[in-house]
Amino acid sequence: MIDFSNKTYIAAKIADRADADFVHRAGGRMSFMMDILAADGVNGNAPVDLEALLSADDFNFAHDAYGISGHMDRETGKLMNHFRPRYARDYKKPKKLPQPNRP
Repeated sequence: MIDFSNKTYIAAKIADRADADFVHRAGGRMSFMMDILAADGVNGNAPVDLEALLSADDFNFAHDAYGISGHMDRETGKLMNHFRPRYARDYKKPKKLPQPNRP
């Protein structure tokens, strides 16, 4: 059974901001909102700062909102393919790898 966070109001605002064509392709407004709520700190996913996502610039908003919907396993509620929202609360930027010494 999939769990959902209780932040329905902010998920509705995110759905309002998202492109209508994308929301339609994602299965409709309710399905899109359920994806957002299933990704927010339940089902083995890290919590997402939904308020920050809503106020993000267009590029980062699109990455997270559309990425969540596109990578959601709708049977388990887990994000697949190692997708990690940028506004996940425990997101850590990857460390830079040391560069080899070149003569």
